[in-house]
Amino acid sequence: MKLLQKVKQFLSGYIARFFMKHPKIELFLLQVKQVLIAVDQLLNTLLGLIFVFTVGVISWADETVSAKAYRLRDSSKGWYRAMRVFNAIFFWQTDHCKTAFMSELKREHLPVVYRNL
Repeated sequence: MKLLQKVKQFLSGYIARFFMKHPKIELFLLQVKQVLIAVDQLLNTLLGLIFVFTVGVISWADETVSAKAYRLRDSSKGWYRAMRVFNAIFFWQTDHCKTAFMSELKREHLPVVYRNL
């Protein structure tokens, strides 16, 4: 138990020093978020190969699975359940799927220059 506490203490100190030394960490974290969104969108598109035959729903390349689950929540129990699962996974966010859907509507995943076209 003491070893685990020492490891946590060391890591928290290391992480704090890392953030203080690197002023561009906010840009790095923004880029990490973009990568995670891209993976989510790729997963949605790949699952679309199955969805198109099983439930007759196309998967758009720029839509996340969470946004899709919210958009289709009233169309079937499966999508409603998926929405609830995603909301549980992202428990620290209030209504994750709705937030993802609204983000898609506002085009927040796009670079600023493309948002108001």
